[in-house]
Amino acid sequence: MIAVTFEIKPYKQFIKKLFFLFAITFLFGGVTYAIYIFFDKDILIYSNGIIYFDVDMTFLVICSVISYCVITLITKYTDKKSSKNKEYYVTIENDGKSISCMGLMDTGNNLREPFSDYPVVMVDKNIFAQLYSDKTIRLVPVSTVNGESIIKAFKPQKITIGDFYTDKVYIGESAVLLNEYKIILNINFEGEMNNE
Repeated sequence: MIAVTFEIKPYKQFIKKLFFLFAITFLFGGVTYAIYIFFDKDILIYSNGIIYFDVDMTFLVICSVISYCVITLITKYTDKKSSKNKEYYVTIENDGKSISCMGLMDTGNNLREPFSDYPVVMVDKNIFAQLYSDKTIRLVPVSTVNGESIIKAFKPQKITIGDFYTDKVYIGESAVLLNEYKIILNINFEGEMNNE
């Protein structure tokens, strides 16, 4: 299930997700068994490999509302916490040229160069023109809500995102000028950065 839902690479993230799947499954099994042992056994019915809870409808509605409120609060807290980490100071180096500015880690940018499978970082076309040299250009297919297109991309010598750096990346030219951020980072870097 984990392999189908998420990517197997990076392996550390895969193992972590697998651990949480087993932990939650064991926790659910333990809580259900505790209810069966310590409470009225008529409240829990096990039949054909399925567990049924015989609970009052009012109690079920109240529990559902409380669960919804708790999940909403946790989601808002984690979103605020993660939004602080979405901006990074980025430096791109290529053929003796270097450009540094603030970049945004965009969950919508999951683009990869098809031959190497390296993540593609989208940059403003002016930055692309300054950094690009006479190296071979790659044409990368892009699918968006507006349809499909092809962008130009090249492999730089190095990209530094905060304290993390790599050369396993492609720089893609944005079709439109990016306003606040001139660099849109690939979300695939987030897992690699967390593993460092």
